[in-house]
Amino acid sequence: MSLLPEYPQTTRSSKYGYVLSMLLALFCVRVLAQLIQAVYPLSFLPAFSAWQSGALPYGMLLASQVLIVGFCTTVIWGLIHGTINVASRKGSWYLYGGGIYFGIMILRLVIGLDRK
Repeated sequence: MSLLPEYPQTTRSSKYGYVLSMLLALFCVRVLAQLIQAVYPLSFLPAFSAWQSGALPYGMLLASQVLIVGFCTTVIWGLIHGTINVASRKGSWYLYGGGIYFGIMILRLVIGLDRK
């Protein structure tokens, strides 16, 4: 049983592609805002130290973020143009994994707020 409405595969894939492109745009705004704070700090954005945990040197973090953006762009392009199809079972696993990751990051945020 699928949680998704029944659409032809290409229509469903392209709809996912458009939703994912909006989420990727939000991620890109976050990456760009952190880069701006590193190079030319702006008073209305959080300080660079608030963005950077120090777990990775910023250069490595930025490089990994650029790779993530490139990978996501490739997948989104494939979804929109029909060269990548949605696999419901695999997608469900990714959704569950993403939910667990999101929960851990929220917990990390709450614990970090408690320490200040």
